[in-house]
Amino acid sequence: MMRSVVIYSSKTGFTKKYAKWLAEDLSADIFDATKVTAEMLEGYDTIIYGGGLYALGISGVEYIKQMAYTISTDYPLQAIKQTCF
Repeated sequence: MMRSVVIYSSKTGFTKKYAKWLAEDLSADIFDATKVTAEMLEGYDTIIYGGGLYALGISGVEYIKQMAYTISTDYPLQAIKQTCF
């Protein structure tokens, strides 16, 4: 069985609401990005990240990408780069 997790960063609560909807629909775990560690993400097949969209990009996405690189011993880094935008 594939394990999925939804991670979110939310200042106003909107992204948190959408993350909860996604997690419910996908039967996925959900974590606040401020409380997640790389070790917590080990064992997940799919990691979905949601953050506020600002002029400079998606809030917190670089932090999540760095965690993905940390746990990517069996997953090609090129695939991570392609799925993180």
